[in-house]
Amino acid sequence: ATAPHVLDMARELFKREAETLGRIGNHPPVPRLLDYFEANQEFYLVQEYVSGSTLQQIIKKDGQFTEHGVKQFLSEILPVLEYIHSNRVIHRDIKPANIIRRAQDLKLVLIDFGAVKYQQQSQTSASEQTAFTSYAIGTPGFAPPEQVAMRP
Repeated sequence: ATAPHVLDMARELFKREAETLGRIGNHPPVPRLLDYFEANQEFYLVQEYVSGSTLQQIIKKDGQFTEHGVKQFLSEILPVLEYIHSNRVIHRDIKPANIIRRAQDLKLVLIDFGAVKYQQQSQTSASEQTAFTSYAIGTPGFAPPEQVAMRP
């Protein structure tokens, strides 16, 4: 899209992703940011390459997780989310395609921070908590219904 407001929104999300990766990307379950730039209204992130398969690819190849497999996955991914949340970051697009099982050590890596939001330092009022947002964030089927309805 070439509309100025769409480009401005894309630029803001891009900048937020780059700033987030720059801040939290020196932790093994998050790819390191090496550089970022805009050229001819296109946005580029230069990140550490993570060799491996996404959770989506693994499930497609091997089928659904067993109960034990789900418990193992949760024991691995919850510390990653704890780290991200401890840095006051909300990912907002966690899905199998955004989780890679790194080939070299079989650890999970969370990718695609393009929809991140920073947690507010202070409590928000009830009117702010129920206010409509200008656009939905997340992936249908993975995002919570209140987020898809633009009422996070």
